[in-house]
Amino acid sequence: MKAALFALLTSGLLFGDAGVLIPSTLKQPDPKVLTLDEMNIRIVIDNGHAKVNVVEIFGNHTSQILEGNWVFNLPGRSIVSDFAVWDDTVRIPGVILERKRAEGLYNDIRMQALDPGLLQMGERDADAASRSAIFSAHIAPIPPYGTKRVEVEYQERLEFQQGEALFTIPMRPDVYKVQAAGRLTINLDLKSAHAIRDVQFGSKTYPLQVANRTNKGFTATYNGSNVSFSEDFALRYSLDAQRDSLEVLTYRDGSDPGFFEASALMSMPTTAEQNAPRSVVALLDTSLSMQWEKLERGYQALEALLHSLKPADQFNLLLYSDKVSPYSPGPVAASTDNVEKALAFVKASNLRGGTNTEAALAAALAQNYANDPYLVVLSDLGSTRGTLANGKLAQWYTDQWKQLPEARRPRTYVFAVGDDANIPLAKLLARNNGVLEQVRSTEPIDFKLKAFLSKIGKKPVDNLQLGLNPAGSFNLIYPLEESVFPGSVETWVGQYNKPGGQATFTVRQTRTTAVLPAQATDHPELPREWARREIVWDRKRRPVAAPNPEALFQRPRASPR
Repeated sequence: MKAALFALLTSGLLFGDAGVLIPSTLKQPDPKVLTLDEMNIRIVIDNGHAKVNVVEIFGNHTSQILEGNWVFNLPGRSIVSDFAVWDDTVRIPGVILERKRAEGLYNDIRMQALDPGLLQMGERDADAASRSAIFSAHIAPIPPYGTKRVEVEYQERLEFQQGEALFTIPMRPDVYKVQAAGRLTINLDLKSAHAIRDVQFGSKTYPLQVANRTNKGFTATYNGSNVSFSEDFALRYSLDAQRDSLEVLTYRDGSDPGFFEASALMSMPTTAEQNAPRSVVALLDTSLSMQWEKLERGYQALEALLHSLKPADQFNLLLYSDKVSPYSPGPVAASTDNVEKALAFVKASNLRGGTNTEAALAAALAQNYANDPYLVVLSDLGSTRGTLANGKLAQWYTDQWKQLPEARRPRTYVFAVGDDANIPLAKLLARNNGVLEQVRSTEPIDFKLKAFLSKIGKKPVDNLQLGLNPAGSFNLIYPLEESVFPGSVETWVGQYNKPGGQATFTVRQTRTTAVLPAQATDHPELPREWARREIVWDRKRRPVAAPNPEALFQRPRASPR
C-alpha cells in the first residue's frame, strides 16, 4: 500500500499552460502547426497591487486558415481586466461572457467570416474540467503562414506574510505539453511606499537585470531567445517590518471623486512568542481528485505541520475520501514517535473513491479538542458525496461549529492545493476564526506554507482602526483584509470629497499626514480597487462612520473567542 500511494505522489505527466494556442482540431499544442514566436510580459507592482500585461504572437506553419483555442492559467487571486486579439495592426477588444452564451455568439460571428475574440471563464473541455483559474478564447482566423497576436491583462493584490510578499506568473508545465517562446521579454517595475528590505528572484530560467534600485522600488528586464518554460516566474520581496508604519496613496483625475489607500504595516515581534499548548486536528484529502501534484503538496504541508508541533501540543490526523479514516480515536501528544507513526499511517494508505467533505468536517468537529484548538484542512475542497453546494455546506459547518462550547470551537485553517481548488468554499470555511492559503500546482510552496504554519498558535491583530481627521473629507471607506497578523499589511480604501487640503491618518500609535490633491494620477488602480470593495460591502452592509471630529473605520471581525 505504501508503494501505491507514493507512486501517485511522484508520478504524472507535466503539461504547460502559460498562454497556449491549440489548433481547434487537436487536444494539445503542436509546434508543427502553431508556435509561440514571441511573448512580452509587462509587470507593474504598485504597493502590492500587481498588474500584468501579456502579449503573445503565434505563427501558423501551414497553408490553411486555422482556428484555435487560446488557454491561459491565471494565479488564484487574479481578475482579468483586459483582453484583445489583433487583426494585422487593428486591435480588437475581447468580450468576457458566460460560456454557453459565448459559444453561441462565437458560432454566429464565425459564420459571418469576422475575427472574433471571446474570452471565457472556466474549463474548455473534459481535459480541463474542474480548473477554475482557466480563461480561454476562440481565435479565428489565423492566416496561412501568418501570425496572430493575443493580449491579456490581469490584476491581483499581493498578500504580505511575515513582512514578505510572493508574486508568481504560471509558466511551468502543468496541463499542456511543454512550450517554448522564440523570444521572451519581461519588464518589471516595482514601487512601494513602505521601505523594501530584500528582493529575491526565484526563477533561474528568467534571470532579470535589476536597475534603478532604491529602498522604495526598482526596475528589471529580461530578454531571451528559444526559452523553454521550465518553471514559473517568481519574485519575493520583503518590507522593513521592524516597526509599525503607515503610508497613504491618492488618486484623482479631473472632477471625478478622489480616492485614497491607507496601508498599515504591522511590525514583527522582536522576540519569539511563547505559545500556549495547541490542539490540532488535520484533515488530509486522499480522494482520487488529489492525485499527482496536489497529493504531493498536501502531504508536504501535513509533514511540515506535524514537525512544527511541540511535545506539549496535541494532534490527530483524519484521512478522508468517501470515508473518514482517523489515525487515532482522539488527539495524542505531539511526540516524535507519534508524529512519525502518523506519517507512516499516511504512507500506508491508498487514494480512493470520491470526496465527502461534509463527513470529514463532522468527524473533525467531533474530536475532543484541548486548549487553543485548530482544524487544518489540506485539500482541493472538491466534494462528490454528502452536501455539495458551497453555501449549504458552509452554513451547515458554521451552525455545527457554533453549537460547540466556545473554548472548543477550532480555528478553521484551510490550505487549498491545486489550480482547481474550490476557493469559494475555502473562504467560507475559513471565516470561522481561521485563515486561507492556496498554492497552485506549479508555484513554489515554501513561502506560502511557512506563512500559513506560522499563524497556528498566533492570534491576529484585533481591533485595528483607521482614524481620519477631518472626518468630513471622507466617505465610503472599506478594509481590504479580513485578518491581519504581525508582519502583515492592513489596507483601507475610500473616497475623499474635499481636494486641496491635508488630512491626518492614524492606526494604533502611528500617525501620518497626507495632502488630498486635486489632480494625481500616479496610482490608477485605486478607483478599481475601491469599486471592487464597494460591490462586496454592498452585498453585506454599509460601513458606518463614527461621529466627528475624528472618524474610526474598523475591520469586521469573526465571532469573538
